[in-house]
Amino acid sequence: MQLTLAISHLFLAAVLLVTPPLSLAEDALSKRALDEQRRVNSLHLHAQLLCSGVFVSGRLAEDVIRDDLQWRGYTFHDWSHTAWTIATERETVTLTNTEGSASTEALAIHNPGHGCTLPVRDAPRRPRQSTLAAVERPLLNQPLPDHTSAAISAWLDRVFKSTADGESDAGAQNTRAVIVLQGGRIVAERYATGFGPTVPMLGWSMGKSVAAALLGVFAKETPGFDIDEAAPISRWSTHGDKRSAITTRHLLNMASGLQFANPGKGDPLYYTDAHQHESVYFRPQDTRELVLQAPLVDRPGAVFAYRNTNTLSLMALIRQGNESTRQNHNVWPYDRLFRPLGAESFVLEQDHSGNFVISGFVYATARDWARLGQLFLDEGKVEGQSLWPANWTETVTMPSAAAPFYGGQVWLNTQRSFQSVPTDAYYFLGWLDQIVLVVPSMRLVIVRLGFSDQGGFREYFDPLLKSLLQILKD
Repeated sequence: MQLTLAISHLFLAAVLLVTPPLSLAEDALSKRALDEQRRVNSLHLHAQLLCSGVFVSGRLAEDVIRDDLQWRGYTFHDWSHTAWTIATERETVTLTNTEGSASTEALAIHNPGHGCTLPVRDAPRRPRQSTLAAVERPLLNQPLPDHTSAAISAWLDRVFKSTADGESDAGAQNTRAVIVLQGGRIVAERYATGFGPTVPMLGWSMGKSVAAALLGVFAKETPGFDIDEAAPISRWSTHGDKRSAITTRHLLNMASGLQFANPGKGDPLYYTDAHQHESVYFRPQDTRELVLQAPLVDRPGAVFAYRNTNTLSLMALIRQGNESTRQNHNVWPYDRLFRPLGAESFVLEQDHSGNFVISGFVYATARDWARLGQLFLDEGKVEGQSLWPANWTETVTMPSAAAPFYGGQVWLNTQRSFQSVPTDAYYFLGWLDQIVLVVPSMRLVIVRLGFSDQGGFREYFDPLLKSLLQILKD
């Protein structure tokens, strides 16, 4: 029944795209059907986020619902008609909504080590990932230098509080964590109430930069791997498949030319089943199948299109490579990247088919996000060990032909998006303004995590960066 409903919804979306205007009665019926899709999809996303907030981040369910899950930007169900149940022994979250003619239920299940998943009916739990001894790197455990602590403390006050002169409205930005590394040492760190150095936080699209790091590790392990050759995805290599022209660099640069619908707010199909770009977060589905079926609509390399299909295709490439060499894809990122880095808190959430939904569902502590930024700054080296090829950082921070402000799953400051920061800076960027900013010329890594749902983040953050850089220069 559930599969039939999903198919009918997709068919309805396709009909809306190709049929002439409907009668008022038919149009109202179609709007109700699409609104129902949005309600169901919203319920699924919120079940996933609540599950992760409780079982991955260790937060109270009430806090997650109050502070994270009632933003109108992605909430299309009424919480006053929604009951929630946390089953701590089974580690599941269930949301039940009674707005429609029949109640709607969404389930998310926690798989230890892998985060939360929207399962299909009767899906088994995934096995725990392999466990190795945690490696705590000393570089992030140094005390603050005495000669800067007073100035930095005052700066952190500005980060977390509104200023009297109105220079920034910090309160509205809901900053939850800030950490600054200079030369690999902590020079500033603070957390909002309810958060701290051991709380993994959602990075949203910063996960795309995690994918770039993992691809670098994969490149080092794979003899003959060349990002300027056809992406080694078997599904695209059949005779006559135009997608065989897509190189790995095209995927890195968000310039593959693959079609992946991303209707904006106000579009009738926004947040419906036809919204492919976002559906990887709110539909129980095999995301690898979804992206590998995407057709080619633009010449590869010609058009920048920020789509999850590019990132998830890179992960499909890595999974195919792992499976061909009989490596455990579930634990490979942890064994090859996070443990050598000492970033034990990273959790890459998966769909029910075991594909990492790395384009958005990645959790880590602020310190571990900083460790990843430091790895880029150190060109892939950790205590003398190179995790990726010598030129990999340069490769992913090189402006692409399709967009000079974007590299390989990494944003660039070439056009001074942050006016107060040097143009050699680059950054990981996630929804609601999660950011890891790397400034090579100053040996800086700046991490900010939060929930900026009211806009104005650049106007808030850029003056803070300006004052921080001045403090560090002085």
